[in-house]
Amino acid sequence: MRISCIAACAKGNVIGKNGRIPWFITGEQQRFKELTVGHVVIMGRKTYDEIAAKLGGPLPNRKTIVISQTSMPSDPASGLWYAASPEQALSIAASIAGSPDEEIFIAGGESVYRAFIGLSDTLYLTEIDADIDGDTCFPAFDDSEWKRTVVAEHQAEYRYCYVTWTR
Repeated sequence: MRISCIAACAKGNVIGKNGRIPWFITGEQQRFKELTVGHVVIMGRKTYDEIAAKLGGPLPNRKTIVISQTSMPSDPASGLWYAASPEQALSIAASIAGSPDEEIFIAGGESVYRAFIGLSDTLYLTEIDADIDGDTCFPAFDDSEWKRTVVAEHQAEYRYCYVTWTR
């Protein structure tokens, strides 16, 4: 498996506030969809709860693994599995991935990113050029270990760019 983190970050690596994404940018979520459809996506319970509230359930056309301290029944028919730890999430991902070299996406929140960033091969970041108040951040990483490639720049409600970091 190849592990990739995917996130949108404002200045200071802010990714959330009060369990929610603290901005809305027209079209910004399209990259997330394009990269993750057909793949396994691992996230924490708060991240899942926010997505499920908007969509009425798991992400469509993806296999979603939710890391949660609360034991919940998995529902493979709807594309949803629960794991008690990052290690168990990886074990489940290995068993449900389409191939041994499939890219697995880590979609937050902060503690889930912290658990996986050291194992990641790629970081897909939407870097938002704005100071936005938040209480949750993407973990700092040593950028000397990574190669930064700007994929595209955009202007909407904020100026932002899609950046891919690879080891």
